[in-house]
This record gives sequence, C-alpha cells and structure tokens, in this order.
Amino acid sequence: ARLLERYEPCARTEQRRPILTFVLGEDVPPTSGVWHHRGIGAAHLTGAHALICAEAVAEVASRRNGAVADDRAGMREAGDAPRRVYIHVKDRCDALVEADPAARHLLDKVDSDSTPGARFVGQLFGTEEELRAAPPEGCATPLCVRLPHHFNLPYSAEDEAPSSFSGVAAFKRHNGAVGIVGTALRDGLAAWLLDSLQAVMRLQWPGPRGVVEELRPAVDATLLTESEFTAAADPHTTGLEVVRRFFHSLCAAVAWKSRKPVNSVSGGQQRAGRLRYKPGERFTNPIVYGVPTIGHRSYYSFAHYEHAGPFLCADAPCVRNVIGKLAAGELDAPFAALVAEVTADVDPLLVGLSYL
Repeated sequence: ARLLERYEPCARTEQRRPILTFVLGEDVPPTSGVWHHRGIGAAHLTGAHALICAEAVAEVASRRNGAVADDRAGMREAGDAPRRVYIHVKDRCDALVEADPAARHLLDKVDSDSTPGARFVGQLFGTEEELRAAPPEGCATPLCVRLPHHFNLPYSAEDEAPSSFSGVAAFKRHNGAVGIVGTALRDGLAAWLLDSLQAVMRLQWPGPRGVVEELRPAVDATLLTESEFTAAADPHTTGLEVVRRFFHSLCAAVAWKSRKPVNSVSGGQQRAGRLRYKPGERFTNPIVYGVPTIGHRSYYSFAHYEHAGPFLCADAPCVRNVIGKLAAGELDAPFAALVAEVTADVDPLLVGLSYL
C-alpha cells in the first residue's frame, strides 16, 4: 500500500496487480542472506508472500483442492483473475514449475550459478555486467532486469531520511573508528587489514568535538568489525539495531568481501568470476547511513555508481591513501554525490515498486 500511495502515477490498479510470491530455491538453505534480503525482505516491501519450495508446492495443491481460498475468489469472473507470478530466489524450484505451469516464473539468480528452466519468462540480476554476459551466465529469457539489493537496515529518530543525507554532515558527526563491513572474521579479513595498514596508519583525525585523535592499528582503537561489535552488544538489543549502532560509530568503512583480489585464480577461475557479481549491499548500506565506504574495485556492484571511483581500491596502500584524503576533507564533495546516487538506487520503495 505504501508503494502504491507514493508512486500512484506508476501503479497498476488493485484489480490488475499480479499475485506475487517469492520462493526459496530447492538447494538454498533458509538461512541464506540472499533469501532474507531478496526473498523475505522483498516480500515485505511488496506485500507478497515468501515461501520455501515445498511450502509453495503445497500451497498450489491446497488451492486446487479448495482448501485455500484465494482472497479474490468470487469477486470477479474467472477470466479476470490476476496472474500468479513466482520469483525463484537464487535457485529454481522445479517442483513448483510443474505444479503451476500456467503461472509466470522468474529466476532471481543473484549470487548464484543457477540457470532458468524452459518455462521461465524472466531473470533478475544484481549487476548490469552479469545481465549482459553471454548465456547461460547472462540473460537467457525474454525479460531481464537489474535490481540492486535494497537498503534493508533500520532508521531511528536520530537518522535523517536518505533523500536529505549530506555526505559531509554525516561524515563529520562520526568518531574516529574505521569499520570492516559485510564480512566475518573467519575469512581472515580483519587480520589482513591490520597487518597491511599498521605500518603507516598513524593519521591525525579530527574527532566529533574537534579533538585530534590518533588512529592506532589496534583493533579496539581503530578497526572494528560487525562480528566483534555484535558480540559485545547488549543481548536484549535486536540484531538490526546493533548493526545500525555499529555504522553510527564509524567515520569510515572498508567493504572487502575477501582478503584476496576477486580476480585471483585462487579457488578456480569460475569462482573468481562469480565473485565479481556479488551484490553490493556491503558497500551501499553504510553509504546510505552517511559513512564514507571504501570498496574493492573488482566488484561490478560497487563500480556501478558514477561517483564511486574515488572510493574504490584494489590493495591496502590505496585504502590508506583514501582514508588520508577523507581525514583531510578532500573527498567531502565526491562523497556527497555518491550518497545521493546510491540512495536513489537502493531506495526500498523504488526497488519494491520495480517488482510490481
């Protein structure tokens, strides 16, 4: 309802809207981050349902047996019934395609190697580069659309609306901690950054009250990770609230998915190629919060933005250089432009409307 009210000129009438269901692919665990973002989260944005594969198949069977009545049943002629659309998240649910072949089936292949079946009419991608790649990696259906990960973190009373975010103002209100975002300690990233940055990480950084603070290489003074921050949080605080507080404790963030460049042959050429297509929420979420974020330049989802160039790196020396420029205020204007561009792209309401 919020989507239709805000974007009324673009909205279809209620009678014409399809019945949309997000379905977890057969081989994808329900704990998958992509499922929570582009399945459960996207269903919340659009007022749709989010079901695992077996549940979706059972729903079709129940509906056919008359056990589950459609909420529109009896309100219009059968020929005017809305079409059902299923978005298979990360992998196909082939049993559902067999159970409901008359429906429209689309594959959201973000962060996966999945390919659509013969009855699929569309695909969703996280990057333009993957969409334009030759099949089977790229578009192989009549309809193909890039949809970014929407901003999915909480706002609170002290947060500004994304449309009014000022990169300069937001940056100056944070303290002197540099955060490692979108990754876990187990991949070695924190240790790698510490080892790589400690040689010259001795910058003078203006604190929030004009106090000059020295960035030291110690984790507890300079580099924070979401994992550490969460572990130290009040157990009665919700997970998303902990993440919000984490971002509000930072003056800058580093979004590195792996300690090795994604174009490395380590792990195989296919995996290296797949990593380039990773979704960009680890880069975009802190930016929406007004935190200057340094990302790995090999990720297409990071490089998608016209104003991202000054904030993309491929090694630790570059990260050190960008942090120095941020501390000196040299990137205030470029970051303000990046904030505006990113918030317009990942606006939850606009992304939700794209599904409809």
